[in-house]
Amino acid sequence: MADNNPNHYPAGALIVANQDNQYSNKPNIGIPKPLDTDVINGRGGGVLRHPGNKRFRKLVQANKEFYATCSKSEKMKMSERIVETMLQAGARFLALDDETNTWFDIGEKKALEKT
Repeated sequence: MADNNPNHYPAGALIVANQDNQYSNKPNIGIPKPLDTDVINGRGGGVLRHPGNKRFRKLVQANKEFYATCSKSEKMKMSERIVETMLQAGARFLALDDETNTWFDIGEKKALEKT
């Protein structure tokens, strides 16, 4: 029986979203505080300890060995599927706006670059 818990990624398993999922690229700005499901952009201990970033790194790590054997086009598809999986689990990819001290959604293109 499959484990549908988005917080659990079995070691070595490729966890992916349904290929038919569509995600909006609408900007999302003025977010006062990231949720635990969000992946936050940046550096430092706070970013490393954030629960969404931990889940994201765990998913990336689970696919790292297979990723290394893929062609460039397969790597892009795998990155897309990882981002889709995080979005399906309720994540947003956020960065801090230093002027307003609020968070904004960086969008799927930047999320792919991060992946």
